[in-house]
Amino acid sequence: MASNEFRKEISALNSKSADIDQLKKAYRKLALRYHPDVCDPSVREESTRMFIELQKTYVNLLDQESQKTVSSEMSKARNKWESQISELKRRSHSRQEQKDGSWGCRMRAKQHGP
Repeated sequence: MASNEFRKEISALNSKSADIDQLKKAYRKLALRYHPDVCDPSVREESTRMFIELQKTYVNLLDQESQKTVSSEMSKARNKWESQISELKRRSHSRQEQKDGSWGCRMRAKQHGP
């Protein structure tokens, strides 16, 4: 196994701006190539080291993707929440105006007294 080739493949996996499914496909392809159980016994130690590095890279990339997903979902939830708060404030203000009347109505009531 060529270490330079492995480094290129890891770099390609790292630099992919792919979604999670594409990342999983690339990982599976590399895992089948470098897994110690499927390699030649003469290079098992090197293969094990490469597979562990591949595994660490994959987990790190999945964590980054998960964080992006969570961040996106949190942003959507916050926007929805802010929209709901805005609507509740609008309704409350509208009800208060209906209850008290308009500014002009309140001024006329003050002038004429109760």
